[in-house]
Amino acid sequence: MNCLCRCYCGWAGHIGVWWDPENKSKPECESSGPCFGGAGAFGCTSRHSFGAPNECSKSCWEGAYGKGTYDEKKADQMRREENRKHMKPLKLKLDKATCPINVQLGETVNFAATIEGGIPPYKVTWSGNGSPKDNNFTFANSRQPGTYPISVSVSDDEGNSATASCSVVVEAMTVKVEMAEKDSKVTFGGTRGFTATVMSGGKPARGNFYFLWQPHPEITFAPFEYNGGNASTTKATFNRIGTARVWAVAHTRQGETLTTVGESDQIDVEVGKPELKLTLTPQKSIVGSEIKAKVTTNVPGLKEVDYRWDVSTGGKLMGQSQDTSEITFIPQSAKPVTITVNARAPGVGDDLGMQKAIFTADPANVNVVILGAEGPKPQVWKPNVGLVTLEKEIAVHQFVGIKAEVSPAIDGARFEWSVNEDTHIVGSNISQQIRVTRSQVGGGEATVIVKNKDGLELGRATGSFSVSISQEEIDKAKDMGGTTKKLAEAKALVGKGQLDEGIALIDQVVAADPKNIEAKNLSTKWKKDRMTIQTQLAKVQALMDKQAFADAAKELAPAKDLHSQYPPVVAIERELADKKAANDRGAGASAAAIKRGTALADQRKWSEAVKEFDLAIKADPASPEAHRLRGRAKREAGDLNGSLADFNKAVNLDPNSYQSVLGRGLTKQRLNDTAGAMADFDRGIQLKPDYASSYTYRGRLKLDNKDYAGAKADYDLAIRLDPAPAASWINRGLAKANLNDYRGAIADYTKAIEIDPKSAIAHNNRGIAKQRSGDLNGALADFEKALEIDPNYKTAQTNLSKLKEQMAGGTATPTDSSKGSKFYPVDLTPVGGRKGTPRKVKDIDVDDSSGIRLKSTDEKRLSLSLTIPAAFTASKIALVTNLDDATYLEQGATIATMFVTTDSGTKSFRIQAGVHSSEWNYGVGPKHKRVDNLDIGDNRFLSIFDLGGASPVRGIRFEYVETGAEKWYGHAPGLVLRGITLVGTGASSPVRVDGTIPKVTPTPTPSTPPKPPVGGDAEIFNNGNIYGVYNAPTSPTQFTLNRPYVITSIMTYHWNNARGTTRPGTIAFRGSDGKTYGPWQATGSPGQGGVPNAYWVAKPNITLPAGSYTIIDSDPSTWAQNSGSSGRGHAIMRGYASASSAVAAPPAIKRPPTSSPGRYVTAILENRSSEAVHIFPEGDTFGPGNKIAPGEKREVRVLMTSTGRIKFTAGRNGQVITTKFWDGDPDSLTRFPRVTFDGRALVIVTGLR
Repeated sequence: MNCLCRCYCGWAGHIGVWWDPENKSKPECESSGPCFGGAGAFGCTSRHSFGAPNECSKSCWEGAYGKGTYDEKKADQMRREENRKHMKPLKLKLDKATCPINVQLGETVNFAATIEGGIPPYKVTWSGNGSPKDNNFTFANSRQPGTYPISVSVSDDEGNSATASCSVVVEAMTVKVEMAEKDSKVTFGGTRGFTATVMSGGKPARGNFYFLWQPHPEITFAPFEYNGGNASTTKATFNRIGTARVWAVAHTRQGETLTTVGESDQIDVEVGKPELKLTLTPQKSIVGSEIKAKVTTNVPGLKEVDYRWDVSTGGKLMGQSQDTSEITFIPQSAKPVTITVNARAPGVGDDLGMQKAIFTADPANVNVVILGAEGPKPQVWKPNVGLVTLEKEIAVHQFVGIKAEVSPAIDGARFEWSVNEDTHIVGSNISQQIRVTRSQVGGGEATVIVKNKDGLELGRATGSFSVSISQEEIDKAKDMGGTTKKLAEAKALVGKGQLDEGIALIDQVVAADPKNIEAKNLSTKWKKDRMTIQTQLAKVQALMDKQAFADAAKELAPAKDLHSQYPPVVAIERELADKKAANDRGAGASAAAIKRGTALADQRKWSEAVKEFDLAIKADPASPEAHRLRGRAKREAGDLNGSLADFNKAVNLDPNSYQSVLGRGLTKQRLNDTAGAMADFDRGIQLKPDYASSYTYRGRLKLDNKDYAGAKADYDLAIRLDPAPAASWINRGLAKANLNDYRGAIADYTKAIEIDPKSAIAHNNRGIAKQRSGDLNGALADFEKALEIDPNYKTAQTNLSKLKEQMAGGTATPTDSSKGSKFYPVDLTPVGGRKGTPRKVKDIDVDDSSGIRLKSTDEKRLSLSLTIPAAFTASKIALVTNLDDATYLEQGATIATMFVTTDSGTKSFRIQAGVHSSEWNYGVGPKHKRVDNLDIGDNRFLSIFDLGGASPVRGIRFEYVETGAEKWYGHAPGLVLRGITLVGTGASSPVRVDGTIPKVTPTPTPSTPPKPPVGGDAEIFNNGNIYGVYNAPTSPTQFTLNRPYVITSIMTYHWNNARGTTRPGTIAFRGSDGKTYGPWQATGSPGQGGVPNAYWVAKPNITLPAGSYTIIDSDPSTWAQNSGSSGRGHAIMRGYASASSAVAAPPAIKRPPTSSPGRYVTAILENRSSEAVHIFPEGDTFGPGNKIAPGEKREVRVLMTSTGRIKFTAGRNGQVITTKFWDGDPDSLTRFPRVTFDGRALVIVTGLR
């Protein structure tokens, strides 16, 4: 039995294990069973029972009874009987002292079961929400409040069982929120404190929670989230007017997983408008002073407010602070000025209130002070007394000093004096102090108007004085008092510098003694001296204002030579010395900076040069040279507006600087201000007529503007002054060539080659002139020489190739008529072209002697329309073109669209850079390819367009496309149309030499038209829609009748870019069998906004048989179409069925889809100018809805065309200021236009959403 006990003991090595049926050995641990074990082992001793039969028990059996005697069943019966003898009752206990157990949401509870008695092995079974493991159980289902039972049962080896149970109560959690302040009313931008606490069973919950304050971000919380603890405190800032609700949501957090615990009740907070306070500083001031208006609120630290200001008439807004809370304005008069500020919440636009203040400026206190008479006191003759000197009286022609006093003192005040009749101002009338005289006795009055530096009147005043001594009394005194003494006194006065007094006295001598030659001569001389001095002093003053102190000293010298002690001479000499000393202190620094900037400019480091010139101007703001040099550097660095500003300043400082004037002209030329540039070049030539570059600048401008005769005249003068530059000879040769003076052009190019034998351009240009004049061998030699100088000169390569082709057998084939011919060279003289002799090029007759340029600058020709006098049946069109000023035009960019109107409809073709034509001067390195395969010589390119079948051609129209490409020195890229040839089968009707169009014989109308049905006519066809339209249909407008119809009216729409038409034309139908009905003269009616003759209505009143028809409009170039009509001209037709008297249903009206032909996109429009402006897309017009205030920004939904293009317009008072296109992507609404008006032009950039 000892052996069996060891089989079930569980101690390693069977330490201290034996059979003890009498319970002699007492275990240290509570236990039962026939076996005792653990004596001498680690831990307590215990008793245990026999287990189920196994290999160990079998070994014990056979050891006792012999091998092979083992009986498992009997062995099992024996061990059970032995176990029962020592078995104690089976007991089960849980480790919880009290039940039920209270927990909060999310907590777990661990249970442990203790088993006593019974016979192992035991089977433990748990029930309840949780996870069991052997004798342990973890309750974990506490996600919902409530009572959860937990029970455990155990059974032993003999089938005995026991049970224990408990319950877990999960308490509900809530979130309680409280506001720190008692007042639930708050001002916009104000704050309130809040505390949120997680409660469980009426007490603050245990553990850490994650809080989120709501609503966020509508209300600004600090903080808006908190993680940790059972409570969260925050401060809420309220930025919306009205009732705001605040609440908190609490979560538990496990890693990245949030589980909502609860959401608090909502606390209502009433948010009211802040109190606005408008403060004016200073509160009192004079007219013309700067006044600051500042708005504040009763909410400390409130910043996020959008203030909108209005200054009434009589006040001028000068600017506002970055946060819009303060403005500066100037009262223009003493009338009240009302300042209004409206406050809005940024972004949402809530009205935060309005405040007004009225400011009434005081006129400046102006006083006229009569300083009194100047010079010697008048003398009169009194009988029996003699000559009497008068102390207070004033005589005629005596100087009276008058001064204007202004309080408070105004810096830079301007004075304008006027006097009454017989009172005269001596010298300037614009100084603070003047001299006057009167020519007659009586009262003298002097009125002064005081203005500030901006010309604003600040106040006025009048002073008066009395002149009581007549000229007769003075003359009598002179006569009686003698002249010798006065003559001596006059000389003495002048000798001491008192020139005015000396002149007055000598004039008395002359008046008293007209025969006194010495007195007369002295009077004449001194007056001439005084006039000379006044002239010189005016020059000195002007030169000092420009800081030209050396020149001022030169102009002062003649005045000093005449009368050096004359007070005005002494005063201005002292002023000149003071100003020159002050200027010299900054002139050195300015000169050094100019020297550094000039060195950088010589290295073409323009941006760095600008910085040095900035320093020069800072040291000497009145240096015209520094402004001129910085203007040049800015121009070369690409800052054209900055350049213009600097040149304007330089010219203002020194209007006679030819360098500044010419430099400004070059900048204006780059800015496409042709008239301004021309004016400056003219002025530069006036200032320095012997400066050759002046004429080359003006000559180049005239060349660019096709004034070839004027260009030639300028280059004549330039060459006469300076024949050295080869460029002058080349450009004059170009002007002569354009005047068809090829011999003169050849002579100029030859001279250029003499100067610069390595000029490939001169050889190439001379080759072209020789080719044009018939000297093919000479042209050949020149082209070859150009290539010898520059083997990569592609223009010369092409010209040489075409010349060799011509010399190998290509001949011109003049044609007088297209009748029966395959080619019809179109006459371009009606649109400004030239008619020449057609020549054969690539087997096509072309007349490429024209040069008509489509361009948005220079001649600004944006469209061109041609009528084919006698329709020519053609299947293709050959165009000879080249591009001009297209250096920056990208490959594939569309420069123009060609519309070809045929009897089968209007077709459109895009003319693309690098595909159909190229820049003529390829030496400037354009961004598009050179289409060498289309080059026919002289940098002209022949491209063929397929009309998709033969059809009579009625007209051709070209529309220039604004590409947005960078301008070449201010010139937009242009398309030069050289020639057009129709290629086909010949004329569809005889060519009429006089150019008249053959009349189409109209189909006779029935003598008695059918009677309309009782219900009247109905709409038969309508393809119009409400979207933006374009001119020139690209597809024929066709309709189908399934039975005969009487056509009562047909209307076509001619919007023509809001221009309408001069007069309505005709409308006709052409059947599918070729038969023509009409044409009928239409009447016109105005369109939207009074556009003249936008609607053409004809009333045929004829019967059309069933079939398909095309509507023929006499002016397709103005006929409206869009993608909504699939490119077909807009038309509406009415009529009724003619088959019976009953009203038949009209055929189904084909209407365009109701969806937009393009897509809407939200544009941002902003006005950065100082005045309100209208900004709107194509299809809209001037109206209050699109008027945008200064500084305002708004979002507007606009319709893109099917190509994505949108045209924007800006203007004021119904006058367009500027337009600009934006090209979007109709398939992607992530791109949108940001349209900004800067006061001069629209700037459009693409934003991304």
